[in-house]
Amino acid sequence: MSVFPAVHFSMGASTSLKPIIRLSICNMLFYLCSQFSNLFINIYIYQGFSSLRATALYNVVMYVFWIGAFIVGGVISKSSTKRNIMFGALWGIGAIALLMIIPHGILVLDLVVAAMMGIASGFYYMGYNLVLFQFSNAGERGQTIARFNLATSCIAAAMPTLSATVIHAFGYTAMFTVVIAMFAAIFALARPFPRLAFTRTADVPAVPTPPRRRLLGFGLGTFAIAVLTCSLYTYFVNFAAGVLTYSYGSGILGAGWLNTLYALLSLVVNLVIGYGIRAKSDAVRQNFVWMGGAAATIVSALLFMHGAHLLIAFNVVVSLANPLFFSQVNAQQFDAVGQLFDNVATGFIVREALYSAARIGLFLYVSIFGFTAGSLPYFVCISVLCLAPLATVAWNLRAVRMPSILLR
Repeated sequence: MSVFPAVHFSMGASTSLKPIIRLSICNMLFYLCSQFSNLFINIYIYQGFSSLRATALYNVVMYVFWIGAFIVGGVISKSSTKRNIMFGALWGIGAIALLMIIPHGILVLDLVVAAMMGIASGFYYMGYNLVLFQFSNAGERGQTIARFNLATSCIAAAMPTLSATVIHAFGYTAMFTVVIAMFAAIFALARPFPRLAFTRTADVPAVPTPPRRRLLGFGLGTFAIAVLTCSLYTYFVNFAAGVLTYSYGSGILGAGWLNTLYALLSLVVNLVIGYGIRAKSDAVRQNFVWMGGAAATIVSALLFMHGAHLLIAFNVVVSLANPLFFSQVNAQQFDAVGQLFDNVATGFIVREALYSAARIGLFLYVSIFGFTAGSLPYFVCISVLCLAPLATVAWNLRAVRMPSILLR
């Protein structure tokens, strides 16, 4: 008998695409929309105010509304998971449409757009997480996530340069139209998904389980540390590759081709992890975790000696290092959700709340103290950043041992 939540299916429209393939396409399109937001909308906001603080405040508002929508999405998932993905697409369309018509450089209106983009992401990722959990196997999710990332990277590698070229030649409105079209495609792809309703199971586990207090005491603390550090590092990397690079003088075209370079490097690593390693088991991929974490820590220390070339070097190395351990760590987090929570939707809400806490904390810090190179707030942030990969790796190794220790 399963310790995981019971899942009820009801098929809607028939489809020739398997759910996992359809989800992969949705994820690719949504990633492209998010990539555009993290890179070019952040640059767009920066251009309106010439301030990293304004850009950081935009992100604070976005992630506050993100977690709110994620929690609401957990409630919606009790009846139909695919609605989350469809709602996310509709809110994304509305956010970009509003950005197209409002005057540039009015902070209050920009923050309304931020709230709408956050709601779009919150709804989408609740649906995505639950569908991925259902249609992937425990112990093999590292490979599944790496293959998802590989499919996404194939398109994402070209997107920054193409977007920058279109913006440079025709302005932001042309690319805003393309992003709206991608959100519309996600909505259409999500409609034929099987209707999944996640409810708490009444089944009796086939293996003895420890008391809930003991399980949470051992597992939830390390789980929380891992999610916080993983989120902090991931979103600083996005910040560094996008608007921070632009603020160092790269220009819109420079930011575009540099992010294409980073995506191509990650594509190669995801290709190796997803297809180059024959064994399906995630345990085989543990050998890469320390390698990636150590490389990320060392290159983060380069940022103490601030400069445009060192920032580019940081982005290049983390493009290679991050896939080595973040795909595996994300897979471990999915497994931990199943081990720690009777209701998977609740587990993902806790995970997303922790992610949002780190994201909001990072951008709130920048919006209050700024991020001037060489300043005390800058050095404090880089010091914390250096510890994040090692803490994430430590969680990964502890997570591998958690089930056997808990069930002794």
